Amino acid sequence: MKRNLFTFGVALALLMSGVATVRAQNDPQNGSQTGPQTGKTPAAASVTYQPDSSQEELVTISPPSEDFIKAIDENFKKTIETGKRGRTLTDDAYVKNEREAVEQMERTVTGRQTLDLNSSTNYLTLQDSIDKAVSQHPSLRQARENIAQAESRYSQAKSAKNIKFNVSNVTTLQPKYFYKGQKVTNPWSDVLRASLEKVLTTFGQLENSIASAYLSIGVERLNVQAQERAMAFKVKQAFLNRLKADAIVDVSLLNLGLTKESLIDANNLYKQGVMARYDVIQSELQVVEAVEQLALYNESLETANAELSELLCLENSGPSVRLALEKPAEITVDKNCTLEDLKQLAAKRRYEIMALDRSREVLQKTRETAEADSRPTIALSGDYIFSPGGVGTPESMIQLNLKINWSAWDGGERKAKLEEIDSQLRALEASRETMVSQILLSVEQAWLDFKLTDVTTRTAKKRVEAAWIFHDMARQRFLNGLGTSIEVRDALSSLNTAREAYVAACYDRDLAFANLEYCVGIDFPNRCLAVTPEMLNPSDDETRE
Repeated sequence: MKRNLFTFGVALALLMSGVATVRAQNDPQNGSQTGPQTGKTPAAASVTYQPDSSQEELVTISPPSEDFIKAIDENFKKTIETGKRGRTLTDDAYVKNEREAVEQMERTVTGRQTLDLNSSTNYLTLQDSIDKAVSQHPSLRQARENIAQAESRYSQAKSAKNIKFNVSNVTTLQPKYFYKGQKVTNPWSDVLRASLEKVLTTFGQLENSIASAYLSIGVERLNVQAQERAMAFKVKQAFLNRLKADAIVDVSLLNLGLTKESLIDANNLYKQGVMARYDVIQSELQVVEAVEQLALYNESLETANAELSELLCLENSGPSVRLALEKPAEITVDKNCTLEDLKQLAAKRRYEIMALDRSREVLQKTRETAEADSRPTIALSGDYIFSPGGVGTPESMIQLNLKINWSAWDGGERKAKLEEIDSQLRALEASRETMVSQILLSVEQAWLDFKLTDVTTRTAKKRVEAAWIFHDMARQRFLNGLGTSIEVRDALSSLNTAREAYVAACYDRDLAFANLEYCVGIDFPNRCLAVTPEMLNPSDDETRE
């Protein structure tokens, strides 16, 4: 019993001696620095631990320099501001080794030799992407054919008032016929007739039909413009999602570097006997989880790239073909812009509402055409008749005819047609009210979502700043023997999550702005959210081709 107590006392004395050595090495009075009090990493902090007095060589752990921490922050800021790839850190040897280790892990996950997506100097802008998709996508090419068909129907309706030239020839075989000894018919006869005919008037029937066909062209054009707006919105979403995936992969790489840095610290402290093997295994698990997260983000990046390539109709697109994208300009908001202005703008600029208004005009012209069905039709024709085989008829004859066709009674057909058109007009009016209500609701929702992203972005930025300070403090406390590995792992996990959330929040703001533009029905110039009198009173050239 006494021997056991003696052994325990010796062990406790050695342990206290080691702790005293650590604290002495980091005492400010001895010229060294303790852990950070303001969240800033010391330029040159070191920890020396001597568990055994018989040990001749001391193991020294040097945390990364302040330049390294600053380079990571600058690189992270570039990730958010530019959304581009191919960035490098400093030329410090420590940073270079860390970068190579991270890239080696990334190659293990993806099998690629480089992450540089911007190897080309020609970046694809958002507007270029929209123009390319609008001009080439098959769905829009198919929609434009509806315009061509409407123009053809208009030409057909208009041609009813043009001069028509008709030629007909009738050859007849029949028995001879005699009356009172005289031959009345020949066994065969041949009649050639050539006629020029011009419709003079239909008293509104034909004219309204032509006007209805003309207005239908405008309806189809507005429908195509609405589909182009929808396609532009899809391209914006795909474009921004690709940039968002790029930035999150970049941040994930930085997170992987910090996680591996934590593993290096754990290994070095384990070699000194400060921590157990369990802590090293937990750090290795964090690295494995970071690699898995990077693989998931790379998969999301491939998916986002494929979706954008499909919208742009790119040939030979695939995982190995990456697009070099340029992040659009920053969003600015006019402080005088209100929700009511945006709703008023949407009511005037949404092509779906314009198409319904034009469709109502078409139905009204169709109703006027139906009302004119009972009116007479007057046409003038000039005929030339040649019948060499006829008996008792001249062989060559010219006629001038004035034709009047009047349907005095149609059995109630016109009345039933008018009732049908009136029902269609009432249904169209109800459909317009429903659409306007839904559009105004979507504008309000998009406006609130956009305003919320401003708060979310600022909050996410504060969380990153706080998480970085907490991680820095936890790491320094840990290296100085004042904290536990659990604190470091929790702080590192919080920092990684906060940085990824910040990047996502920044691009969610861009996506919310794109949704607001789609709901309002206009792309704001220079990405400045402002409503001007010119927008509220568009010219015909802006709304019609």
